[in-house]
Amino acid sequence: MSALNATNAIQKTNPPLEFSKKAIREHLQFHATNGPAYVQIQATKALARMIGLYDDAKNGFSEAVDNVKQKGKSLHERMEAIRNGTHKVTREELGDYAIVTEEDEEEGGTDEAEPP
Repeated sequence: MSALNATNAIQKTNPPLEFSKKAIREHLQFHATNGPAYVQIQATKALARMIGLYDDAKNGFSEAVDNVKQKGKSLHERMEAIRNGTHKVTREELGDYAIVTEEDEEEGGTDEAEPP
Protein backbone atom coordinates (compact mmCIF):
# COMPACT_ATOMS: atom_id res chain seq x y z
CA MET A 1 0.00 0.00 0.00
CA SER A 2 2.79 2.39 0.74
CA ALA A 3 4.11 2.01 -2.81
CA LEU A 4 0.69 2.94 -4.17
CA ASN A 5 0.54 6.03 -1.98
CA ALA A 6 4.04 7.03 -3.02
CA THR A 7 3.08 6.68 -6.69
CA ASN A 8 0.03 8.86 -6.19
CA ALA A 9 2.09 11.42 -4.31
CA ILE A 10 4.40 11.98 -7.28
CA GLN A 11 3.08 14.96 -9.16
CA LYS A 12 3.23 14.90 -12.90
CA THR A 13 3.98 18.27 -14.36
CA ASN A 14 3.63 19.45 -17.92
CA PRO A 15 6.34 21.53 -19.51
CA PRO A 16 5.66 25.26 -19.40
CA LEU A 17 3.45 26.61 -22.18
CA GLU A 18 5.22 28.87 -24.64
CA PHE A 19 3.73 32.35 -24.53
CA SER A 20 2.74 32.74 -28.17
CA LYS A 21 -0.58 32.82 -30.00
CA LYS A 22 0.19 29.62 -31.87
CA ALA A 23 1.17 27.67 -28.74
CA ILE A 24 -1.86 28.85 -26.79
CA ARG A 25 -4.22 28.11 -29.69
CA GLU A 26 -2.77 24.60 -30.13
CA HIS A 27 -3.03 23.96 -26.39
CA LEU A 28 -6.68 25.04 -26.36
CA GLN A 29 -7.42 22.98 -29.47
CA PHE A 30 -5.91 19.93 -27.80
CA HIS A 31 -8.05 20.35 -24.68
CA ALA A 32 -11.17 21.21 -26.69
CA THR A 33 -10.78 17.85 -28.39
CA ASN A 34 -9.27 15.58 -25.74
CA GLY A 35 -10.25 16.95 -22.35
CA PRO A 36 -13.17 16.04 -20.13
CA ALA A 37 -16.52 17.63 -21.06
CA TYR A 38 -16.23 20.65 -18.76
CA VAL A 39 -12.70 21.36 -20.05
CA GLN A 40 -13.84 20.96 -23.66
CA ILE A 41 -16.56 23.55 -23.12
CA GLN A 42 -14.20 26.08 -21.53
CA ALA A 43 -11.51 25.54 -24.17
CA THR A 44 -14.03 25.92 -26.99
CA LYS A 45 -15.35 29.17 -25.48
CA ALA A 46 -11.80 30.49 -25.17
CA LEU A 47 -11.07 29.61 -28.81
CA ALA A 48 -14.30 31.27 -29.93
CA ARG A 49 -13.30 34.46 -28.14
CA MET A 50 -9.82 34.32 -29.65
CA ILE A 51 -11.03 34.11 -33.23
CA GLY A 52 -13.81 36.66 -32.74
CA LEU A 53 -16.93 34.48 -32.97
CA TYR A 54 -18.48 36.11 -29.91
CA ASP A 55 -17.95 39.60 -31.34
CA ASP A 56 -19.41 38.56 -34.70
CA ALA A 57 -22.49 37.11 -33.03
CA LYS A 58 -22.90 40.14 -30.80
CA ASN A 59 -22.67 42.53 -33.76
CA GLY A 60 -25.08 40.43 -35.84
CA PHE A 61 -27.57 40.34 -32.99
CA SER A 62 -27.33 44.11 -32.50
CA GLU A 63 -27.96 44.71 -36.22
CA ALA A 64 -30.97 42.39 -36.18
CA VAL A 65 -32.45 44.19 -33.16
CA ASP A 66 -31.90 47.57 -34.83
CA ASN A 67 -33.64 46.35 -38.02
CA VAL A 68 -36.64 45.11 -36.03
CA LYS A 69 -36.86 48.41 -34.13
CA GLN A 70 -36.72 50.39 -37.39
CA LYS A 71 -39.43 48.27 -39.03
CA GLY A 72 -41.60 48.58 -35.94
CA LYS A 73 -41.16 52.36 -35.92
CA SER A 74 -42.02 52.56 -39.63
CA LEU A 75 -45.10 50.39 -39.14
CA HIS A 76 -46.20 52.49 -36.16
CA GLU A 77 -45.85 55.70 -38.21
CA ARG A 78 -47.93 54.19 -41.05
CA MET A 79 -50.62 53.06 -38.60
CA GLU A 80 -50.79 56.55 -37.11
CA ALA A 81 -51.11 58.05 -40.60
CA ILE A 82 -53.95 55.62 -41.39
CA ARG A 83 -55.73 56.51 -38.13
CA ASN A 84 -55.35 60.23 -38.84
CA GLY A 85 -56.67 59.77 -42.37
CA THR A 86 -53.51 61.12 -44.01
CA HIS A 87 -52.71 57.79 -45.67
CA LYS A 88 -55.09 55.81 -47.87
CA VAL A 89 -54.55 52.07 -47.75
CA THR A 90 -54.33 50.43 -51.17
CA ARG A 91 -55.42 46.92 -52.06
CA GLU A 92 -51.81 45.99 -52.69
CA GLU A 93 -50.97 46.92 -49.10
CA LEU A 94 -53.89 44.92 -47.75
CA GLY A 95 -53.10 41.88 -49.89
CA ASP A 96 -55.27 38.94 -48.85
CA TYR A 97 -57.06 41.09 -46.26
CA ALA A 98 -58.70 43.34 -48.88
CA ILE A 99 -62.47 43.15 -48.80
CA VAL A 100 -64.00 43.35 -52.27
CA THR A 101 -67.69 44.20 -52.31
CA GLU A 102 -70.18 43.69 -55.13
CA GLU A 103 -70.09 47.44 -55.81
CA ASP A 104 -66.32 47.28 -56.31
CA GLU A 105 -66.69 44.40 -58.75
CA GLU A 106 -69.38 46.26 -60.72
CA GLU A 107 -67.21 49.37 -60.90
CA GLY A 108 -64.24 47.31 -62.01
CA GLY A 109 -62.53 47.80 -58.65
CA THR A 110 -60.60 50.76 -57.33
CA ASP A 111 -57.02 51.11 -56.28
CA GLU A 112 -58.02 52.07 -52.77
CA ALA A 113 -59.87 50.10 -50.15
CA GLU A 114 -61.06 50.87 -46.68
CA PRO A 115 -59.13 49.16 -43.91
CA PRO A 116 -60.97 46.14 -42.44
